[in-house]
Amino acid sequence: MSYEFPEPVTLMRSLDLSKPPDTFLLNRYCPQGKSFKTPKIIWEYKNEKQRIAPAVNPRKVSVALDRDDYEARECEPPYFGLHRPLTMDDLRRRVFGEAVNANVSLHRRMDAMLLDDARQLRESIIRREIFMVSRVMQDNCVVLVEMIDDATTGNTIRVKFYDGAVNPAAAFAPATPWNSVTANILDDLDAAIDLRREDNLPTTEALMSPAVLPYILRNEEIQKLMDNRRIILGQLAPHETMEGVAVLGDIVTPKGRKVTLMSYDGTYSDPDGGHVPYIDEGNVILAAKGLAQRHYGAVEIMHENGEPELIAGHYVTEVLVKPWDRIRVMRVTARVVPVPVYKNAFTCFNVLA
Repeated sequence: MSYEFPEPVTLMRSLDLSKPPDTFLLNRYCPQGKSFKTPKIIWEYKNEKQRIAPAVNPRKVSVALDRDDYEARECEPPYFGLHRPLTMDDLRRRVFGEAVNANVSLHRRMDAMLLDDARQLRESIIRREIFMVSRVMQDNCVVLVEMIDDATTGNTIRVKFYDGAVNPAAAFAPATPWNSVTANILDDLDAAIDLRREDNLPTTEALMSPAVLPYILRNEEIQKLMDNRRIILGQLAPHETMEGVAVLGDIVTPKGRKVTLMSYDGTYSDPDGGHVPYIDEGNVILAAKGLAQRHYGAVEIMHENGEPELIAGHYVTEVLVKPWDRIRVMRVTARVVPVPVYKNAFTCFNVLA
């Protein structure tokens, strides 16, 4: 009786085409802030009036100057918790990139799989942070729907950074859509910046969806300014600084404001597998670096001895052991909310008809 040995197989190479989170919006406009030891956080806004001193009768000596008020807001940052179980069946299967005949021990394979699970769960939360920052920049608020389990939705969470029903950061509208031949893009930029200057808001750049860029390049007024060789009123030299970010160049408005024109085409995956842009089509956002910060509230965990604890951190990682089911569970949790440094820090308006 003959026995046929299995034909040996060699893994030539593995190509990981996964895309890490595009953290442009986080790094530029909303860096990490503080981690608090409480589930709730409070932030305050104070906008001092630009008063000038009055002339005072010398016999009066001085007049009183009223003290400026400030606003305090309280929020419990939205909670994000993800987990992934690791079963014995998972451990018996060869992981991505592992040599076919590597004879890797279950212990080493478990460590590698748990580390990769933690990375994927953390990156998913980071993408949610990017989404929240993009909504703060465009809507001045964040709206989320809680999930009770994998298929059941719960309450709607709404974190607003303005009072009333009307968003002051969306009050501006261009005189003419920018895809019109009569559009005056530079005057629109000046008018929007004027409104921001009234609230002492810095403006150094205009971030827009890629759909807007062609109309800027075709605008006759901007083309004439770029063609003026005697007076430098701007320089359009398109280039990419990182994946998804295109810098069109700098331009000077009629009122002498220098603005950097940028576009961003970053996307995330919806439940159906489609690609959804972070910046809505036709939107232009006036901004500057660091106009918001991400603050993190404490996360509650339960130790193996049954003792609860509040952990202050960005992404809290736990490995839960269920020996009776021969399962280990990797869990990553966070409480995070992006908070503008200034009130109505970003100005967003749609420029396409």
